[in-house]
Amino acid sequence: MKPVRCREIDGDRQTRGWYILAESYALEKLPDGSVFKTPIIVGSYGVFHGPSTTKFQITISKDAGLTDEQKEAIKIRHNENLKRMRGIQEADHARAAVRALKAWKSYVKAGHSDYLVKKSVKAYGIRFSPSDNGTIAVPISDVSGILHGLQIIRSGDKPGHLQKEYWPKGLAKKGHFHLIGAPRDIVLIAEGYATGATLHEATSLPVVVAFDAGNLLPCSQSIKRRWPSARILICADDDFITTNNPGVTAAQNAALAVNGGVAIPQFPIDRGSKKLTDWNDLATLPEGGIHLVSRQIEEAIKAHGFDARPTQGRAAAIKGGGENRIKPILPIEEAVIRYTGIYGSGGRVLYDQIERRLVHKDDVLNLLPPRSWDLLKGHADWRVVYDHEVGFDPTGEDPSVLCNLYSGLESIPKEGSCEALLDLLRYLCSMEPDTEALYEWVLKWLAYPLQHPGAKMATALVIHGPQGTGKSRFFEAVAKIYGRYSVVIGQEALEDKFNADWVSAKLFVIGDEVQARSEMYHSKNRLKSYVTSSTVRVNPKNLPAREEKNHMNLVFLSNEVMPLVLERDDRRYIVIWVPPKLSQRFFDDVNDEIRAGGIQALHHHLMTLDLGDFNEHTKPPLTRAKMDLQELGKSSEERFLNDWCRLEIDGPEGDPIPLCPCLGSDLYKIYERWCEIHGERKRAAKDLISFCGKTTGWTAGESLTTWFALNNKTYKNRKMVIPSDVVIAESLSRCSTGRQEKFKRDRYETRAEWMTVGYSAFRLSAGIE
Repeated sequence: MKPVRCREIDGDRQTRGWYILAESYALEKLPDGSVFKTPIIVGSYGVFHGPSTTKFQITISKDAGLTDEQKEAIKIRHNENLKRMRGIQEADHARAAVRALKAWKSYVKAGHSDYLVKKSVKAYGIRFSPSDNGTIAVPISDVSGILHGLQIIRSGDKPGHLQKEYWPKGLAKKGHFHLIGAPRDIVLIAEGYATGATLHEATSLPVVVAFDAGNLLPCSQSIKRRWPSARILICADDDFITTNNPGVTAAQNAALAVNGGVAIPQFPIDRGSKKLTDWNDLATLPEGGIHLVSRQIEEAIKAHGFDARPTQGRAAAIKGGGENRIKPILPIEEAVIRYTGIYGSGGRVLYDQIERRLVHKDDVLNLLPPRSWDLLKGHADWRVVYDHEVGFDPTGEDPSVLCNLYSGLESIPKEGSCEALLDLLRYLCSMEPDTEALYEWVLKWLAYPLQHPGAKMATALVIHGPQGTGKSRFFEAVAKIYGRYSVVIGQEALEDKFNADWVSAKLFVIGDEVQARSEMYHSKNRLKSYVTSSTVRVNPKNLPAREEKNHMNLVFLSNEVMPLVLERDDRRYIVIWVPPKLSQRFFDDVNDEIRAGGIQALHHHLMTLDLGDFNEHTKPPLTRAKMDLQELGKSSEERFLNDWCRLEIDGPEGDPIPLCPCLGSDLYKIYERWCEIHGERKRAAKDLISFCGKTTGWTAGESLTTWFALNNKTYKNRKMVIPSDVVIAESLSRCSTGRQEKFKRDRYETRAEWMTVGYSAFRLSAGIE
């Protein structure tokens, strides 16, 4: 018997119905002793609902004359049918997940959607059609972040297509959702994407998009199982026009099951028969607004006794008040949900689901009853993941990260005054000619990773200059927005091989008086990798080292004139030299503003700043401070060649030494003399020749054929240094006497003659015997 798939009566286009039927016989004994076979239909049928299967058996009358053996056989067949259909359903789910992941990878992270414009919401963890036709894909995932399907939302009404569609056919939606933000103490759950995005923008709280009312309860249960300490607020759709108001009813049932709360949007107008039902409708209503959504959710949180500021709860617990989140003795049933084993860590590290961090196994054992480790590992719900499945993913889009070390920023942006802080940043930029352009670039550099969590900027800031100018005051204020995902480090931390305390799970790093001068090659190379590399090596003490994606954005603060060496073509750093210290009264105003909520106001300002086409790869302006630092960072070889090319090195007779082919050892003698005059540190001859050879268009270190002398055309090999044609041509315009004309290559028939002319003229001008 093969299963048959079919549609439900009054259902949608998907073939959720199924049946498996067979023909059997009931035996009836006639008066004459013969046996009559009555054909009967046996089998099962049902409907797929998410991951579950509803099964019914075909009812057979007790008077059908079935033998006990036939009844037992039919019962076994029914059970086998159910197993087969469950297997078919699981295979459907698996195929759908594979197709969804393939399609998801083809979608892009930026694009246009009429749907988002209409709903006045931003894109959070969704993707856009690569053809930019306005279609978006919303991922449908489980609590581990594994993708099971997509909700496709199209802009227009195309014939034969729905504006919203769950794709592909056969996906598992029950208990699966789209998560905006990272779960923490309070989680909001809503039906649709636009509603969820509106709630997130109004509150900055994490929001679970369940997609429909029927999925509110399964999603609430999934969230509660994975994050048992989370308090859940179901933000209902008020389907007041529909009989029995399914949106509110489903929300109340879900809240009851997980000991959560319900929030129902309250509209400031008489809705009549208008279809104004959800939180997005309230936000976009002319008489409504996002502020009403924010206020009503805040009131609902207070009404249900939820604490909207988890940091306050932790502080109260430390001081002895409030509910302590870590119990002295943790029951096995709670521990098995909270912690996850990690394969590849030597059995010494666990992942804490609540704190979103890695903890040592011994710390967990201190919380468990005696001799509980074997009970924990033997529990049916105990989970183990590979070490490469633990990661730091602020984007929430990496399907390979099952245990995410990111739980969202605790700072809540709030409208208010941050003018003193912004004035301080503008003042720090004021030494540059175009202060406003530099100020706006830095502000966008700070705003972009907040508006795009996890964005790795391709550049780092270097702020240096006099003490007491407010460098630390401003950037440490920015660091407070990131909370535990920020850190201030010094030289000792940079050079320490055990770096997990400041490298792992960090978004914003301030290097205070970190040096990377030319003689500190190890520090210089480390800084380069932290600024540009996509991954970093995390090396905890007494634990195995691991690779982690690099989401760090770095700011270096220094009082030094030369905190680091910059190459000529450097693109990693934007450099700002700060002006002298401001008055104490100004800093008093900054401090007063911070105490009055300036950090949250700055957070709000950066979150709402119009970035235009600015992105993580936008090139920084070339500041005067950067050019000065590049000049200071030049090696003695580079400075010497620059002076020679500009004809600024004089010989014993006071005439400029010509820029022409010369013997390498002769050039080194002039270099030694130049270093003594300018107080530069002298490098070895091989360093000078190597530098010349690596300069674009130059030749050095090769044995080349010249004449023995101008009056002796016998060939002689010499290791010559030959400047590039470009710099020789440029030297012609710098020479007022016309002497450089004789070193034009096209004046000579052979290269050997040209090099010999240069060799002789250089020695004569330099006074070399």
